[in-house]
Amino acid sequence: MAWIRIERVTWAERALWAAFVAVSVAPVALQPTPEEIARSYVAAINRGDVDAALAVTTTDVVIRPVLGGYHYRREEARKVLQWRATLNERWRAVSWVYDPRDREVHGRFEVTNDAWRLIAPPPTMEIVLVMREGAVLMEGIRTGAQDLRRPLRPFLDWAGVERPLALGRVWRNGRPVLDEEAAGRLLDLVRAWRAAEGTVAEATARAQP
Repeated sequence: MAWIRIERVTWAERALWAAFVAVSVAPVALQPTPEEIARSYVAAINRGDVDAALAVTTTDVVIRPVLGGYHYRREEARKVLQWRATLNERWRAVSWVYDPRDREVHGRFEVTNDAWRLIAPPPTMEIVLVMREGAVLMEGIRTGAQDLRRPLRPFLDWAGVERPLALGRVWRNGRPVLDEEAAGRLLDLVRAWRAAEGTVAEATARAQP
């Protein structure tokens, strides 16, 4: 009888240990992969969900936007993400490659927003997301940024002459001011430029015999 009692306890202990291991391992197994985290970040940008995007970044995240600048830590990253959300920025993935060795996502994205839609067709560029400890450590542009400045030139030239004060509020040191308020002002200025362009084109058409 004593032997049976010990054996029963042994099996109970084994069952308890197995349950403990299952509970301990399950959360690890259910954790999203770095690639899934990167996809969540892009999806949050496309929804305009600033808090969701920041939730999958490290506290010392670095964002290096397409048109330049260096934004360090979440406080600065929030301004960039709010600028994008205000302009309804969207990233459409053309290709997507995850490098598990360097823990980097190399994606080619067609990037556009409400202001850019009034300027030129959406550009395609390579954006790199560096992952560390299950979060986005850095977002940076790899190729394609140089293709943006040429289509911007007619707008910037017009605004520099016709609306210099307004331009100074949204564009400094050769790149956009990245915050929520500046985003709205930029869109208004681009719309004014488009309206002026339309007026000139209409007047030219009427003047032709």
